[in-house]
Amino acid sequence: MLDELQRRNYSQSTVRSYIHVIEDFSKHFHRSPDRLGLDHIRQYQAHLFRDRKLLAGTITSYVAALRFLYVKTLRRPYLPEHIPFPKSPRQLPAVLSPEEVERLIDAAEKWLAARSAELLPVPYFHIVFTLPHELCSLILQNKRLLYDLLFRTSAASLLELARDPKHLGADIGFLGVLHTWGQNLQIHPHVHYIVPAGGLALDGSRWIDSSRRFFLPVKALSYIFRKKFCQQLGELFQQHRLQFHGSLQQLASPGAFSNLLWQLGQKDWVVYAKPPFGGTEQVLNYLARYTHRVAISNHRLVAFQNDRVSFRWRDYAQGGKNRVMTVSADEFLRRFLLHVLPKGLVRIRHFGLFANRRRETALARCRELLGAVDLPDRPEPTNQLRCPACSGTMLVIQRMTSAQLYFPLDPSLPTLQRCYLDSS
Repeated sequence: MLDELQRRNYSQSTVRSYIHVIEDFSKHFHRSPDRLGLDHIRQYQAHLFRDRKLLAGTITSYVAALRFLYVKTLRRPYLPEHIPFPKSPRQLPAVLSPEEVERLIDAAEKWLAARSAELLPVPYFHIVFTLPHELCSLILQNKRLLYDLLFRTSAASLLELARDPKHLGADIGFLGVLHTWGQNLQIHPHVHYIVPAGGLALDGSRWIDSSRRFFLPVKALSYIFRKKFCQQLGELFQQHRLQFHGSLQQLASPGAFSNLLWQLGQKDWVVYAKPPFGGTEQVLNYLARYTHRVAISNHRLVAFQNDRVSFRWRDYAQGGKNRVMTVSADEFLRRFLLHVLPKGLVRIRHFGLFANRRRETALARCRELLGAVDLPDRPEPTNQLRCPACSGTMLVIQRMTSAQLYFPLDPSLPTLQRCYLDSS
């Protein structure tokens, strides 16, 4: 088979991928592949779906390797329907009705009201964990696994270092928000954590304040985060739970993947501690505008002309200068769709003292030790919108769909159209 692959000038990554598949196929039945037939192929495909739970796209690459072996190399008279490619599920996009959009808005308001009732009367730190760009392609093919791994390892790093008596020596709680985009809409996975400046003593007897200017050393956080993520990423590979498609097929071999892990271990992973919030009002303002954000908001969209979209972005490599980028409509949609999360993936999570199973008891104990009065029950949020400038009640004249929010920017410029995106 190797000679046939090389004779047809297949790429090295495809050769490695095909050889890996045939070796796995042979090991599964403990027999040479030339002694196996269609019944074994069917059993193997069922095993990939049922037992290993691989995605249809990954099984397609396995089937391609088996077809090459039996049709091109062994010259068996198998037809394509004898070794079929798996059917990839396709779903129509969900279009929300105005009533469903209104319920989503109300749910966000209720969530914000619940979070505001849980704030403690202490300063809050803002800590960001970012994955290196070398992982971006792998993440796009394994979003559910690796975004969950990002949450688990970054949160575990915070909890572990905070419990260390050399640092804070306390149990802490925090809220995390997953963001996957950068200013230019390219993939940039990172998690924002909002952390109170302190925590409960390990025996629960007292509240331990951290410094008002410094929470935990970011270099130590970066080291622990990198170690945990790389270790558990290697475990996912050993369990055959990662998908490798296209140019990433070369990473399917143990040697190539080990080399990737080694390269990741040589880098300094970015953990950034932003200046602390000034008070609970600033925390609420952050939650209100940041937690339910999508990749790009309306105010950054400039124009749509000649099938090209222009939008504002901030170039942090040049000191945060504001710039305007113009890309084709297809490229804009491609970048935006990079940030669609798998169905059911939770992008806002609570950890430590704020974890769901212990939040009520832990918050009551923290308030008791801080001498804070329990906040009165807040009224249920209503459908009345408040002006962000004066907090007065705004009157809703009309709710519009995204299709209706497409109109000329200036009547005098009929060819230039303003492009809006419903980010609610």
